[in-house]
This record gives sequence, structure tokens and C-alpha cells, in this order.
Amino acid sequence: MYLLVFTLLISLYIVHQLFPAPILSYFVGLLAAASLTISFKKANGLYLKTGAVFLIIGLFLFFLSGQPLHTFFLHFHSMLACFLSFSCCLLFILSYMLDISIHN
Repeated sequence: MYLLVFTLLISLYIVHQLFPAPILSYFVGLLAAASLTISFKKANGLYLKTGAVFLIIGLFLFFLSGQPLHTFFLHFHSMLACFLSFSCCLLFILSYMLDISIHN
């Protein structure tokens, strides 16, 4: 379940970047919300508390802004670029550091 949701999220995000469509934005937002819900089940300690605080603040600001409720899932889309680029950079840096440590 976890692997399917996260893989679909990243795949649909990349497809949406190549072929922008409004319906894909909603699907990416729905999958991001689903992955957030799934992640809360596995999180504990500081990650759970800070994640909950940021989510509550974000929900408060969204409802305070007066935007229509159907646009809620469109706001998840903007942070996926940061997450995806950070994940790829971390993957490349860690593999490079592992390669250096093996050869020394």
C-alpha cells in the first residue's frame, strides 16, 4: 500500500510536469493527502509532533484565506517539487559518499 501510493504520487507528479492538466493536479493533491495520512500512521516522536503542528497551521491558514474548499488539494502540488528535488539530491549525495567510503 505504501509503495503503491508513493510511487503513484511521484509518477503522476512527473507526468503532470510534462503534460499539465487540471485533473492531474487534483489527483496529485489527493495522492499527496493520502500519503500524508499514511505517513502519520508510521511517524512518532518529534516527526509526528512537528508534522501535526505544520498541518494544523496550514489548515488554519487555508480556511482563514477564504478559498473554496475544492482548491485544497491543489496546494499540495507546490511542495512536491521541493520534496522530489531534495530526495533525488539526497539519494545522489549518499551514494557518492558511500562510494568514497568504500574506496578509502
